[in-house]
Amino acid sequence: MAAKTLQGAQPIHVAAFSDVYGYDIECRLPATERIEVKAASENTRHRFHLSRNEYDKSRFFGAEWRLVQVVFSTRAFIAERITAYDIAEVLELDSAALSALIPPDTKAFRWAESAEISAPIEAWRRADLSWTPISS
Repeated sequence: MAAKTLQGAQPIHVAAFSDVYGYDIECRLPATERIEVKAASENTRHRFHLSRNEYDKSRFFGAEWRLVQVVFSTRAFIAERITAYDIAEVLELDSAALSALIPPDTKAFRWAESAEISAPIEAWRRADLSWTPISS
């Protein structure tokens, strides 16, 4: 939220209202973005759980939707308060890359509520977000 605010995007935390959106943050400026945020440790980067609703929304909204994975350093897990200094990196996976990872429903396979996904390193790109605290 802070990174998008710094970009002037006026983010709205829509997940605070309902899970029906299928993403966590919506930005309308300068263009519509629908961002699903997932946290990870340095040891679990590139892996995440995705609900069927999140996946369906990624397909419905296409290029407007993306998954952003915030990778926290190990010190974040013992910190009393997590800050921007605890972020190791921020990665993103667009809806097309995500869709390429998900097998289609068949008579032999159908996922219901959620899936654990391990996206290959090459599917990710560094997010165009600045999370480094600005000193006053």
